[in-house]
Amino acid sequence: MDISPLSLNQLRAEAIDAKHSIAKHSKSFNWAARFFSADLSQPVSKLYALCRYLDDLADGNDPNRAQKLCTIQSLFDQHEQPKITFDHDLVLSKRALQDMLAGFVFDQGTVAIAYEKDLIHYCYQVAGTVGILMCNIMKIDNQRALQHAVHLGIALQLTNIARDVGEDATIDRCYIPSDWTGHIAAGEIAQLKTPIKALTNASKRLLTLADHYYKSGLLGIKYLPPRAGFVIQLAAHVYREIGRDLQRHHYNNLGYRAHSSLIRKLWLTLAMLGGRSEQLLQNIPEPTTPSDDLFKLSGAYAY
Repeated sequence: MDISPLSLNQLRAEAIDAKHSIAKHSKSFNWAARFFSADLSQPVSKLYALCRYLDDLADGNDPNRAQKLCTIQSLFDQHEQPKITFDHDLVLSKRALQDMLAGFVFDQGTVAIAYEKDLIHYCYQVAGTVGILMCNIMKIDNQRALQHAVHLGIALQLTNIARDVGEDATIDRCYIPSDWTGHIAAGEIAQLKTPIKALTNASKRLLTLADHYYKSGLLGIKYLPPRAGFVIQLAAHVYREIGRDLQRHHYNNLGYRAHSSLIRKLWLTLAMLGGRSEQLLQNIPEPTTPSDDLFKLSGAYAY
């Protein structure tokens, strides 16, 4: 894609029609996605392709990537309707797409997060918005459902951040709030061989915070069609397992990449098929501060 004015048709051709496959790029989500019904499988694949394309552009080596992201952002900004139609089965919230692009633009250059509220806002931008877009393709517009979907996206991104502390540091990104660590910068983290105590404590805190959002996100499954609800629950539990794996490896996210093993995926799948979804939900700790303002994502967000 060059940096000339862009049309929706061009973006669809480069992003969606290119079919950035779930199977290739997301083993955890692909494991669960095979259970989607035929009528949802196609739009979910298209949505994944679009999000994957934007994420790859944001994280790639293209020297013009910031300009290209801004070009796409302008395309969304100039759209006059509240929904953007990419295909007959892919009609998406303009505001959610704008917010997502803002997160990807933020990622360009040195990344530093000051406070926990800034971390949650970023997680909303790049992942909570995906929850809204998933609701769009399932034609769900209940405000409570959308809030739970956003919370689940935030949980997944917090898990990503905990897993990727070392990798992010090598490209001058640190998503851990600086007031958690005594203002350790990405460059300092990149020089470490193993995590220091402040980083270990921060990783624990990230996963605790993620659990709060997993709990809230999964409580919204009741708003989804049964089969889609099964898929989203399974995907969430499989992804949460990445954090448990990091915990088992003593939060060493500098020398080890946490993952969800095949055995754990099989166990979680069998547990879900065996009707143990409620037990799995109960295994996630309750939020220690359930009335925290971070759970009140209201006027500033795309729902």
